[in-house]
Amino acid sequence: MYDADMSFNYQAPTRIVYGVGTVAELAAELEAIGGQKAVLVTDKFLREQTDLADNAQKGLSSRFAGVFDGTAPDASFESIVAGYEAAKAMGA
Repeated sequence: MYDADMSFNYQAPTRIVYGVGTVAELAAELEAIGGQKAVLVTDKFLREQTDLADNAQKGLSSRFAGVFDGTAPDASFESIVAGYEAAKAMGA
């Protein structure tokens, strides 16, 4: 049972840019949030079976640091740390 007086505020400002051709806006979106380099975080299937990584690299140009494809559904703490370490090693 929950306490009847329990209250909270939650704020999760999220910007989603979606649609045909929006990959061309990646560099501008990265700049808008003050980022220098970006790492594409995905899984091996999407990296190997789609053109996602190639398109991200084209959209980011020199701001593309690389790809981390070690993700899994319901990511463990260890896989999140591995992604962080990979991004850090790529200079992102």
